[in-house]
Amino acid sequence: MKMPMKSKAPVLVMSATGLGELWGVTRQAVAKLTDAGVIRRRPDGSYDAADATRSYVSHLKRPGSRATVSAAHSELRRQQAEMVRLKLARMKGQLVDLDEYEETIDALCGLFVAEIEAWPARIGGRDLVLRRKIEEAVRDTRERLAAAAAEMGRTAEQKVVDDA
Repeated sequence: MKMPMKSKAPVLVMSATGLGELWGVTRQAVAKLTDAGVIRRRPDGSYDAADATRSYVSHLKRPGSRATVSAAHSELRRQQAEMVRLKLARMKGQLVDLDEYEETIDALCGLFVAEIEAWPARIGGRDLVLRRKIEEAVRDTRERLAAAAAEMGRTAEQKVVDDA
């Protein structure tokens, strides 16, 4: 390495091999960066280390640079692995589709409500006083269940917000 002096500050002059060692890449990688116009040689064929490093760092920060593309590929691989994990969990019965789950819950709730709404007539028979008491108990039960379900929904929504 030579350090010629300019009028104001010293310039660190390096070969392609020296730059490669500095950056942790091969001499061939430095040559490719030169051929691509990312970094420039000095007239004597060497490199101004500071200028070349600034240009190289600027190149790495640019969208579409190898570092950006590598990060995008890493994210793609992460998402693909997540998709495989979810498919396997579904195949094992550990994961169900949300729409199917909600349809099942709606159907079960509908059956439950239909059954308890029939209790006053089935239990009270022709005794209207008893039927009215049972109807009131059924109505109170439905209101408590609706309030509990609403609270569970709010809790689940808050958990989703907190996890985001």
